[in-house]
Amino acid sequence: MFLTPPDDPAGTLIVNGAVAGGRKFEQRGPQPQNAIDIFAGHWASDLSDIVTGLSSGKAKHFSLDQRPALAMKTLGGKPDGRGLRILELGPLEGGHTYQFEKMGVAEIVAIEANVEAFLKCLVVKNLAGLKTTFLLGDFVEYLKEDASRYDFIFCCGVLYHMQDPLLLIELMAARTDRIFVWTHYHTEESRPGLHESVVQRGDQSFVYHRLVYGNQDSGVFWGGNKPVASFLSREDILRAFKYYGFTNLEIHSEVLTDPGGPCFSISFWRT
Repeated sequence: MFLTPPDDPAGTLIVNGAVAGGRKFEQRGPQPQNAIDIFAGHWASDLSDIVTGLSSGKAKHFSLDQRPALAMKTLGGKPDGRGLRILELGPLEGGHTYQFEKMGVAEIVAIEANVEAFLKCLVVKNLAGLKTTFLLGDFVEYLKEDASRYDFIFCCGVLYHMQDPLLLIELMAARTDRIFVWTHYHTEESRPGLHESVVQRGDQSFVYHRLVYGNQDSGVFWGGNKPVASFLSREDILRAFKYYGFTNLEIHSEVLTDPGGPCFSISFWRT
């Protein structure tokens, strides 16, 4: 919701209680940087890959990031993407979405719960001319109600932010036979001292290592929409997907020294 307080002579634009760009009216002539500057200092991605000369973030989500290409190569099934329907969970700023469209994917539904990230996706959609349907909301709630099928689900950078990651895996398994995952996983060395709780699924026991967020109001917070995130171990992630029927997998890459903790990229599929 956009509000301009009646006692604000400067006409400051307020987005959900936060100043957006420090102003309500733009005095410069129309140019792509104007839209980027609404969220100045809050961008993770380098948008100069879609419009030369833009000043934004540093992460090369629009160009050098290989995760969309890995997902397409392993799970896409069609060389040029025509006819594919993809669900993307947590698009952040649309970098991976942009890559999928460049590869010719026919239909992408991308769901983002972070209001600022959703609005940034719309900025990117406008700048890059994307066709993707960006939806604002909790993708767990969406998957509970959604009855459609997807050629694959792109689950990148969200599993470790879930309060209940096993529920997300269960819901994804009901909507597709192919899932790409990039996620951090728990080790005692990377995140010592987290509270542990045992979660049961059928005859299988899994351990949640619970992290309480302390910075959700930060303009550069890109975590989950719940106050608690539950990390799974590497073994439990692989075992959970197998429990829900994904007996085939390919581990594309694994990094043990990532600043955020150990992480890996995996494609899962059922036959």
